[in-house]
Formats: sequence, structure tokens, C-alpha cells
Amino acid sequence: MTLKTPLEMLYHWESTEPSTVYLKQPVLGEVKEFTWKEVGEQVRKIASNLIAMELPKSSHIGLLSKNCAEWFITDLAIMMAGHVSVPIYSTAGEKTIRYVLEHAKCPVIFVGKLDDTANQVAAIGNDIVKLAFPYPDIPADKQWHELLEVAPCTENPIPDLDSVMTIIYTSGSTGNPKGVVHNYRSICWAAHASLKELGVNFKDRVMSYLPLAHITERVLIEIASFYSGKRVSF
Repeated sequence: MTLKTPLEMLYHWESTEPSTVYLKQPVLGEVKEFTWKEVGEQVRKIASNLIAMELPKSSHIGLLSKNCAEWFITDLAIMMAGHVSVPIYSTAGEKTIRYVLEHAKCPVIFVGKLDDTANQVAAIGNDIVKLAFPYPDIPADKQWHELLEVAPCTENPIPDLDSVMTIIYTSGSTGNPKGVVHNYRSICWAAHASLKELGVNFKDRVMSYLPLAHITERVLIEIASFYSGKRVSF
């Protein structure tokens, strides 16, 4: 089996199935649909913002949000910009958020839908750049619509399979959270292999429900969707 990275699969789907709906996201009582073309365009624009920051290669980029379409888009953009994602549970308290960001040394964090937005965002240090998903009342240095007002990245980078893709922290319920380092090869092999075991393919429709900050949802729903092309709803 020749294993491809999530970015290679994005390039595949945006060129072969541009008008096919990939993500469905409820917003203010209505369901917004994202085609593969639209996902690719937003990924490239968010990646452009990260590239423009001129961060060191493989910088750790935080992700603090409930599951949503922008979570997937941002994850791919972090990969495209050559960085490493650091998801944080959307239910995390101030102490946990502060610890993970300091331990991982994240210079940037994306913030989305939360239950206690004001207090959770207050745990983010002033030295960390805050970028907001398009949901109400998220204090940030830049809002999502501003991030989409840039020219898209036109390159098609392909990460090395043995480079680090993400650091997934434990919830911290039994002490300080522990960061588990995953390279592309390990996490993508697991996602690709799951398709055969679960019998999932392009025709399937799935719901993203468990936290994306957890390895199970990340592998079986998000990463596996890049290989199968299955539609994901939130």
C-alpha cells in the first residue's frame, strides 16, 4: 500500500470531485454545505495566513473548539503551512488550556465554538495570536472572514510521512495532560486501515460527534474521511 498524506487526498478530491458536498455544518438554524472545492479554497487561504506569519517550520498551532467544518479546514491548513496541530478539548478548563499552550509552546491558536468562551479564551496568554472561527462572541486578533480575505496558497506541498503531524494531549483528568506525538505515517495508516474494517466508502454519510481532540474521532472520522471521501456532518 502506498500511503498518501491528507493533503494529497485534498488535492485529489478538489480536482476530481470539486462540486461534491463534503462537509455539512449547522449555522443559526440552517445547514451550510461545503463542497471539496470550497474546502480546498478555504484551506489554502488559512494556510496563506499562517505562512505570512513566518513562523519556524513545524511550529505548534493550537486548536480549541467544538467539532465543526472549520476544524477540518484549519487542520489541513496547518499541514499545508508546514506546522503541527495541537488540539485542546473544548471542555478544557482554564488551567488545562494554559498548561497545554505553555507546554507545547504554541505561538498561535484557533478558537471556535465553546461553552464558556470568555473564561476559556482568558486562559490564552497575550503573547499567543488568537484566530477565530466564524461564530459569535469570540475575542481574537483576527476573525475568520478576515482570514479569508487573502490570496490562497497556490502550492501543493506534500509532508514527509515520518514528520510530525499532530500532538494529541490527554484530557488531564489524572494530572497534567500528556502530549502524544504522532507522525503522518502512524496516524494516516490507522485511518486508512479503518476503512476496510468498518466498510466505509465514498457513498457513506457520517456524523462527527466525539471530540476531535481525541484520537478516536480524529482517526475514524476526520482523517479517514480524507481517504474515503465520505460526507461528514456536524
